[in-house]
Amino acid sequence: MKSIEEIREITRDAIEKKSQLEKEEKKLKKEKVALKFKDFEIQMEDFIEDVFKEIEIRASNGLGYVYYMYEIPTPSKKYNDDAEDFIEVCVAYFESLGFIVKYEKRYSGFPDKKNISGIQFVFYWGGDIVRNNKLTNEINTAIERLDGDTGNISDGYHTFDELYYHRCVLFSLICNQNNIVAWKSKRHFTGDMYDGMFIVGIETPYGQVTYHYDLKYWDMFKVQELEFAPEWDGSSPSDCIERMRIWSNSIK
Repeated sequence: MKSIEEIREITRDAIEKKSQLEKEEKKLKKEKVALKFKDFEIQMEDFIEDVFKEIEIRASNGLGYVYYMYEIPTPSKKYNDDAEDFIEVCVAYFESLGFIVKYEKRYSGFPDKKNISGIQFVFYWGGDIVRNNKLTNEINTAIERLDGDTGNISDGYHTFDELYYHRCVLFSLICNQNNIVAWKSKRHFTGDMYDGMFIVGIETPYGQVTYHYDLKYWDMFKVQELEFAPEWDGSSPSDCIERMRIWSNSIK
């Protein structure tokens, strides 16, 4: 016969284990969603680019919505499930960016409507987004006129130079604490390098992460020096930060 205290302890353990499992499930779900979005960005790069071109045109004309028809490459029963998946991820992707998304399916084989042949999307955004886009474009145009002298531009809290230095210090901390898998080099894999700069990288379990920094920060990175940097794997800045995020989440 177990005592009341023992029963309470067992109950507490059970609740704690359940809570831990729920946290793990939520974390895995978020990672799956992030990977889905990344796959969507890679596979549908042209589609996303076209949509944003249309959005930019409509927004510059003061409108708050755009219609876009996406044709299914091979309408068939086999592709119906893929089309449904595409709709789900597409809607979630653009909603995550602040748009309201509606859609209407088009079918081949009228009137039986067996196979999805296309999806007509409507992307809505508010007047604030139109005004903000216009203001952002004006600011970016003014920055371009500065001819590279942008270090003292501030968001009201930090200048570009401060943020650049903050990123450098934080990345040096990560590299120095994991110096077995980190490196720096004054030459790319191809033998060239940007004037006055070097490249530093770390091989994470989820892929390569690299940044370029001014040579004055060379000594901040206490990692192995390579004559040539490893070959670039084609990763973008968003790939690098996503790999770091997933790596961070995997640390117990």
